Amino acid sequence: MPLIDRRHTRRIKLRQPIKVRPASLKDGEFEDISETENASKRGVYFLTQLRQYFVGMRIYVTLP
Repeated sequence: MPLIDRRHTRRIKLRQPIKVRPASLKDGEFEDISETENASKRGVYFLTQLRQYFVGMRIYVTLP
């Protein structure tokens, strides 16, 4: 069965350093330095080794 891309906006390859942290203190206090893999006007995709993230978690993403 072929995979169907259900994204609403097109993504572009973009490698940009980013700093990620939880939007809420109740989700922990950590800072993740990473790099985007791709981006769209609705979000960015990045890889991480951290296990503190969870589905639905609100995060702040900033450019260092």
